Amino acid sequence: MADEPNEVEFDLEAEEDRPEDIGDARDVSARKKRAAAAREAYLETLRTLMGGPVGRAFIFEILSRCHLGQNLFNRDALIMAHNCGEHNIGNSLLIDISVACPDSYMVMMKENQNG
Repeated sequence: MADEPNEVEFDLEAEEDRPEDIGDARDVSARKKRAAAAREAYLETLRTLMGGPVGRAFIFEILSRCHLGQNLFNRDALIMAHNCGEHNIGNSLLIDISVACPDSYMVMMKENQNG
């Protein structure tokens, strides 16, 4: 299992002996390292998806459902809240793509110019 290139491993057994202490610099440092590793694994997943035409088409479809660049207003507050939630997910994904692989984003947009 550890032979897979993008796998993130965590040593959970060492943490079972005592609860995490946010006042302990060692625990805070360990948590930051785990968060950084998880973030890098996520960005690498985006790079992998955006590295091929099928993955870019998948991401484009998700982004197109997120109302990016559209007016989110609706007279029904619940529909508008739903639209805003989808929009927030799309913005978040777009920011992550711009960090992970901005060149692949441009390729994706060129591939989908005609709709």
